[in-house]
Amino acid sequence: MEITDAEAIKQQRLEARRKRDKKRKTVKRSIYGFLAFLAFIIWYGFQPLTAGMEFGICRTFVESRMTFPQTMKIVNYDQFGDSHRVFYTYTNPYGYHRSEMIECVITQDSNRNYVVQDIRLQRGRARESVDRQIVARFQEQVPGIVKYKPNRIIPALPRDDALIHLWQIYN
Repeated sequence: MEITDAEAIKQQRLEARRKRDKKRKTVKRSIYGFLAFLAFIIWYGFQPLTAGMEFGICRTFVESRMTFPQTMKIVNYDQFGDSHRVFYTYTNPYGYHRSEMIECVITQDSNRNYVVQDIRLQRGRARESVDRQIVARFQEQVPGIVKYKPNRIIPALPRDDALIHLWQIYN
């Protein structure tokens, strides 16, 4: 069986079409992969900053001691080893804006349970420890707090030249 020139040309065109289709398919897959990667990066960029469970426990302690916890705004969050500092502002029952800091020393035991070692409040220049009985009662609530996942969203750090941030904190 001999192949004529017309059949040979037809075979070449079919092979060329297959190569072209394969190349197009590869390009399409590459573009779709890049778009999926770009969508993931954009989605990840819009996720809020979250801290560890220690921050959630400390924040829950602050909210449980406030009269109007919905007025609380987290200004900053720092972590130094087992010590977690939360700087916040709130409106007290008399309508005044207050700025305070709480420092929680929270560790994990061998069973990966959270243990509240100490809680210190700073009001003005004085830093005072919370009564051990209050901390012991709060420690009993920690497993429930961890189970129901407290709010762990922290504020984004402002740029150094953003003066508008100062207005947003106190308003």
